[in-house]
Amino acid sequence: MVLLIFCALPFLFIARGMTIWEGQRIALAMIFLPMVAWQLNNKPIRWFAVYAFLWVVFLRVASITQRLHPVVGDAAVGAGFFLSIAIFIIYASEHIKIDSDKIYDIICWFTVFQVILGVFQANNIYPIVLINSLVVPCVMELPPGWTTGTMGNNNFYAGFLAASAPFFMRGRWKWFLIPLITLILRSNTSGAVLAVACGAIWYWRQWKIAVVAIAFTGIYIFCLDSNGEVYTNLMVQDARLWIWAKAFEYIFQLWIGVIFGYGPGQTGNLVYPYHNEFLQMWFHYGLVGLGFIGWYLWSIRYALIAPTNRIISTSFVVSMAFMTTSYPMHLVQHAMLVLIVMGLLQKRMVWPTMEIPCKWTTYPRMKNG
Repeated sequence: MVLLIFCALPFLFIARGMTIWEGQRIALAMIFLPMVAWQLNNKPIRWFAVYAFLWVVFLRVASITQRLHPVVGDAAVGAGFFLSIAIFIIYASEHIKIDSDKIYDIICWFTVFQVILGVFQANNIYPIVLINSLVVPCVMELPPGWTTGTMGNNNFYAGFLAASAPFFMRGRWKWFLIPLITLILRSNTSGAVLAVACGAIWYWRQWKIAVVAIAFTGIYIFCLDSNGEVYTNLMVQDARLWIWAKAFEYIFQLWIGVIFGYGPGQTGNLVYPYHNEFLQMWFHYGLVGLGFIGWYLWSIRYALIAPTNRIISTSFVVSMAFMTTSYPMHLVQHAMLVLIVMGLLQKRMVWPTMEIPCKWTTYPRMKNG
């Protein structure tokens, strides 16, 4: 397969007005996707990367032969390149030699930096804007007092803090949970609060915690987030519902699109992503793409339920919950956190033995799928 792709390098990615060397550089960037993915031990990710690569090749060739607009091919190449980086991060996280606690500490320190920025921003002081203003004119377009960290949006900010919170469930780091949770609550982001509730249920796994988390989330969403108002027209009040409705409209245009999607990098004429990563996956890669997600979750099931992996599995669950209302995999900071967690979960695959408290046996790396 690799030999076949290399033989096709001079031809697959050239286009009108492009030299053969430019086409080869693009192709070399793309071949990085299946080559790195093939080094992973996780079969679902490996085969998904191959599937995505075939999509990129198809769209690029279709745009070169003028069956599709050139922008379509360029967008597919860009999406494939970023997917290559994502898979490399998973690979590096899986094979990294640094102790897990040190990785957790790095995540915590970066989150503390974001929390400090949030405290400044809550008091109408914007360090990032001030620093950038030294180089280029820069203004804060969001309302005064909004906390965004370095992420430019309060929703992204709250979602990242929510996914980072489990790493603070250790020693003295727990004290930072107070300002962290406070910033999440004041962000007015119901999706992040829902994600935190899911994480609390997963972390403690007690029905009392579940009842409190569900009740608090319901109160927050319907009383605080909506300012006590009853939604009289959800399609007007919540832009997400409109986006989701348009997404389903685009997905069901063609039956073959429902099954195989419409390709990476495509937007369906919407300016923003679909505010739901699973819906986005369906649009790009069809039911086949959703099948890869299900296969992946099944392949890491033992790593998710292992008590020794409670911190990283909770972070993973929080991110998955947040993906239902936002698009964290399109944000560099949150996407990197999710990819690192995926690599660590793959690295720490364990099988449960007897029901003995705190005693789990680690076996050699198992074959996934």
